Amino acid sequence: MRKALTVWQRQGNKYKRVTERIVFPLVLFLYPLLLINQGIDITDTTYSLGYYRFMDRMDVTWVLATYLANMKGSFLMKLPLGDTLLGMNFYTGIILSLLALICYYAAKRWMNGWIAFIGEMIALSLCWCPTTILYNYLTYFFFAAGSILLYEALIKEKAGYYLLAGLFLGLNVMVRFPNLVEASLIVALWYAGWLKKEKPVDTLKKTGLCFAGYFTGIAGVLLIIARNYGISSFIEMINGLFGMTEEASDYTLTGMLSDIAGAYLVSFRWIAYMIPCIFAGMIMFYIRKGQYERLKKILYCIGIVILFRFYLGQGMFSLRYYNEGSVFQWMMLFLILSIICCMVEISGYLSGDGDIQGRILAMIVLIIILVTPIGSNNYTYQNMNNLFLIAPYTLWMCYRIWRRTRWQSIHFPWQSFVAAIILMLAIQGIGFGNRYVFRDGIYGEKRNAQVTNSSILRGMYTTEENAESLTELIAFWEEERLGEEPVIFWGDAPGLSYILDVPSAIFTTWPEIPSNTYSALSQALEELNTLPPVILHNERGKEIVAGEKTDLILDFLSVHHYLRVFENENYQIYKAVE
Repeated sequence: MRKALTVWQRQGNKYKRVTERIVFPLVLFLYPLLLINQGIDITDTTYSLGYYRFMDRMDVTWVLATYLANMKGSFLMKLPLGDTLLGMNFYTGIILSLLALICYYAAKRWMNGWIAFIGEMIALSLCWCPTTILYNYLTYFFFAAGSILLYEALIKEKAGYYLLAGLFLGLNVMVRFPNLVEASLIVALWYAGWLKKEKPVDTLKKTGLCFAGYFTGIAGVLLIIARNYGISSFIEMINGLFGMTEEASDYTLTGMLSDIAGAYLVSFRWIAYMIPCIFAGMIMFYIRKGQYERLKKILYCIGIVILFRFYLGQGMFSLRYYNEGSVFQWMMLFLILSIICCMVEISGYLSGDGDIQGRILAMIVLIIILVTPIGSNNYTYQNMNNLFLIAPYTLWMCYRIWRRTRWQSIHFPWQSFVAAIILMLAIQGIGFGNRYVFRDGIYGEKRNAQVTNSSILRGMYTTEENAESLTELIAFWEEERLGEEPVIFWGDAPGLSYILDVPSAIFTTWPEIPSNTYSALSQALEELNTLPPVILHNERGKEIVAGEKTDLILDFLSVHHYLRVFENENYQIYKAVE
């Protein structure tokens, strides 16, 4: 009997090794590629691709502010099928796959493989941002690599790891300039020095190694920029980023922090319903302790289901998986849970003050949570995109805490709520991850149509309305042979530059957004030496969005006697009368 049990155990270990080494990594690699042929978004997705295609004609501020991302995108476009949206979705999707794999292998060294896998699947499922926006996903890639290397450096005390951690974070500044805030990871190094009771001079040496790598990463790319653009252009880029906050207040530090705090405050509303339920449950389990335990647990779980049904009715989440609202608040509750787990570990509650490794890791994860949304005007949606280290860590911590408290029924109320949050995040996340495509089919429309007259959009599926509108536009554009001329684009359609393969006649393809100021647009129009075609975009059934800059464009058309030569439900083309 014992021999049979041993053989069975060996077989189980064999299957476990195969699953963790082959099956899990294969799933993580393929999962981000499932929807690469879905959706033709004319805003952010193709806006970034237009930047890679016509980088030399774009506003130098954004070219340099996201320099490494633009260079990477430009390189990918030169690969086979890189001249198509499908090909770029594939190549940029692989970056997401590699990010998940790196974090999986790192997390597997700290926890059970199945926990790491579930965490990465949750992280991948919640990625709402198009993979073609490389300044986001390269940011997460370098941030994760720098964090992992810093942790390994602090545990193994290898000087090379400190340098490499700094190097990755330095390079990340050149992926997206606001990534400067990621230098705050140095706090984890100082915290580790305090935990280990190191001499200040030793901590200072490690800090120096990190910053040596950090400034090497920045300086290396800066030399390339200085050679190609001149160092004055880089200085102008920094001034430009600060200057745009005059009209885009959500890009100021105060605006960003206010939005982040607001997102947490909204989520605390839903936690407020949970707290009295948890206390009431603890009282229920305390009364007649040890009696009717199973019945109490069943009743309590039924209560949680009723509460979550109330959440559904209140709009906290939905079953419309083609919309971020289906999962965002569950992500926020999970994020708050992650912060609590970090604080529990930092306090030494689980393993005592002697668990230095665990407390260092908790500090690194906490910094990732706090820093990730800074530099963006997307509230905490950036956190939703960057759970690759956070999700497995939080699941692991919850598992450890559960193992420590599982035999005490008085803990069941909060344990069940934690489990319910994780379960809802996983269910809603998988539904979201397998259905959602950025800004295409956002009302649940089927993506079953193709734009057949565009080689760039070959193989891509979109809604019938979008396909029809783009097909008409492209057909007219090719018939009139307008493809060689630069164009002024107005409205939420900057991706037309990429789709039509024509550059912008001014400094940007998306002058409508607040970060592109009225004065910059006015100056660009005044400096035009020719009268290029103008494409106006409006949402189906709606007028062009009103505003000062819209009036500026319309005045430009009127003053220069432009004539409308094409119109459908979404687009209008104007040409100057010769």
